Formats: sequence, structure tokens, C-alpha cells
Amino acid sequence: MKAKAQKMYYAMFLIILVTMGSFYPVTIDAINASNILNDNSTKGIIQPLEIMDDNNNYWALLVAVGVYKNTPVMDRPLMLYEIDNLYKTLLSSQNWKENNIRVIAGENATLLNIFQGFKWLDQMEGEGDTCLVYLTTHGFPILADLPPFDEDDNMDEALATYTGFLPYSNPWSWEPIANPFGIITDDVINFLLNNLEAKGVCMIVDSCYSGGFNDNWNYGYRVFSSSALNNQGSMKVSQDLNRIVLTSVGEKDISWGSYFSHFLVEGMKGYADSNRDGICSVEEIFRYATPFVLSFGLHPQIFDEYPGELSLIEMGF
Repeated sequence: MKAKAQKMYYAMFLIILVTMGSFYPVTIDAINASNILNDNSTKGIIQPLEIMDDNNNYWALLVAVGVYKNTPVMDRPLMLYEIDNLYKTLLSSQNWKENNIRVIAGENATLLNIFQGFKWLDQMEGEGDTCLVYLTTHGFPILADLPPFDEDDNMDEALATYTGFLPYSNPWSWEPIANPFGIITDDVINFLLNNLEAKGVCMIVDSCYSGGFNDNWNYGYRVFSSSALNNQGSMKVSQDLNRIVLTSVGEKDISWGSYFSHFLVEGMKGYADSNRDGICSVEEIFRYATPFVLSFGLHPQIFDEYPGELSLIEMGF
């Protein structure tokens, strides 16, 4: 009887410990992300590609998790269908080349592989290029605002990778407990996007709470610019306004299905070309998808800091 009670207390302690870990994640912050990106051990994984001579190349990093290790209740196979649909649609345009698109999906969508994908994108793109980053998985807030402490509600948002959930029930939610070592936060994604020097960067996030992934600040400035430093002259690095972020819902909202991805891709097939110039811009595909997505009770968001409209798809006619 005593041994049984000890096992019960141990199990309760384990659950409490794991639960606390999900509330206060010891996750990778932007500084550690930088260390991973600059780790020499990853250099052999990133294969150099032949970069085209012209100064307007298109590069894409497409990530869909869709399946989750040891937590099949969280699987969403439709995410994998939509990323395949997006990939094929991009290749149907004269803008996009197969070697310029990296797809990370399913069991391959681990935290390390996603970081390596961003590293590949950063190595390939240049100042005159256009970059597309597509992320679809489960999203949720975490009960902490990690450095640089930029959240009004004191909670960062996070996306789950393939190992993003632990096989334990969460007493506060129907979802399993989040794995603090298998998530990627909005701060880290912003840091990774800040590494890109392309003239135009579009990020699409199709997940719950995706509206929280609209950050656009310089991490070095946030960390190192104290009031004392500002008195001596700000260390802020000038940041180009080159980014457009499309999200399936707002920062406080739940998303379901893959309606946002579906109608964005449908717009890319030419239906969004409202002015009939043979080009579908990021803004056009958002305007096309929005009424359809609204009809399903979702409220997509656009955060547009790109001057003019960002060309994404050319139909070639």
C-alpha cells in the first residue's frame, strides 16, 4: 500500500513539474537561436545552391507540422495537404524554381530542422529578392513574456513543432501539455525574419493566436538600448520596412481548419488578380481570401509594412 502511494505521489509530482514547465517554458530565445544559426556543425547540412544571375530571385521556406510525436489527438493532416497545394501552385508560376523552395513537413518539422530552414533561406536570399515564409501548425499563448518583454498582456505566442506536445493531459485545456523544448516563439521568429535582407518578405501564419506573430523590432536594440545607452546615443540598427505578415486570426482568437491557407492558395492560381495585370500580389491574395475566410467565422489579419504591393505570383500570359 505504501509503495502504491509513493507511485501516486511521484506521478502527481511529475505532472506538476511538467505543467509548470509548460507555463514557464525554458525555450530557445533569440540569442540561442543565433547560436544555432551560426553553429559550424550545421554547415554540412545546408547545401549551397546555384544562385541565379538576375537580381530578383524568389525564395520560399514552407513549414507544415500536421502530425505530432506521441500525441495523435493533435494531428491535422489537412495542413500537409495545403502545404503540398501551395508548393505546386508556386511551381506553376514563372517566378518560382524548385531549388528555391524548401519544404519542411510532418515528422521532419522539428525545431532544429526549422532553424536550419531559416538558415538556408538567409544564406540564399539577397537584397533584391523576395522571400515567402509559410508556417502552419498549432499555436497558443505561453504564460510568460520572455525577453525582450514586448507583450502588453505579458504572454508571448508560440508554435508547436513535431515534438511540440507532451503525452500528458492538461487539466486547464483539452490540448496535451506543451513541450517547452519543442516550440518556437514569436520573438524568435521575428529575430529570424530580421536576418533576411530581401527587399520584400512575406510571412503567412495559419494557426490559433497567429495574430501575435506580427512583431517587427530589432532584437539588438531591445536588449542593449537602456536609458543610459540612449543618453549616449541609441544603438538601434535601422530596419527596412520590407515585411508583410498574413495571419489566419487575431492574437486572441482560435483558428480551425485550414481555410485561410486554402483560399490564399486559390487566389495565387489567378483568381486574386483583380486588376488583370498577370500578377498576384500578397495584398491581392489576402483581399481575395478574406471574405471566404470570414464566412467561416475567422477574422484574418494583415500587417503590411511593404511600400506598394509585393508581387508574389506571375501567371506568364
